[in-house]
Amino acid sequence: MEELGDAADKFGRGEVRREDLPMIAAHALARGVDSPALGELAGLHRNDSDGAAELFRVALVEVGLLDPDAADWPGGSVEVLLRRVRHRAERLVAGAGCPACHGGAIAAGLVELHDFGEPWESVLGRRVWDFELPTIHWDERPDDRASLTREMRAAAAELLDALPCAAGFSD
Repeated sequence: MEELGDAADKFGRGEVRREDLPMIAAHALARGVDSPALGELAGLHRNDSDGAAELFRVALVEVGLLDPDAADWPGGSVEVLLRRVRHRAERLVAGAGCPACHGGAIAAGLVELHDFGEPWESVLGRRVWDFELPTIHWDERPDDRASLTREMRAAAAELLDALPCAAGFSD
């Protein structure tokens, strides 16, 4: 299901084209994610994908990834970045997955948010180093990974308090 949410975010940022949505739906079905709209979307040919974006939206609602009242779907780049950074921070705090992988993705997302200017620049820009430095040190200091993990988890918890929730996607 995470891959489908990631594809939705990439679609919102323009990184996935409409004609790629049928294959994304087919892959989701193969992984066991099921909904009527996903099945219909997977059956579209990439050269006949005019209704693919709307079917994708319906499928996301059906599988519980998108709020049915999300008026601005697929959302702007800032909202997508917020969702992605928030998701990675939540996983880091929960201890799910590789801390350095999450830390690197959070740092990259914060750099992108910083590029949007205010209010992101002053609110989040200084937090980049809370994730970037431990990520850099992850491979250089394998004996310090436990303390680096604690640092990144604490920074992620503080970041979650500072980040607004992005509209649209369900948590």
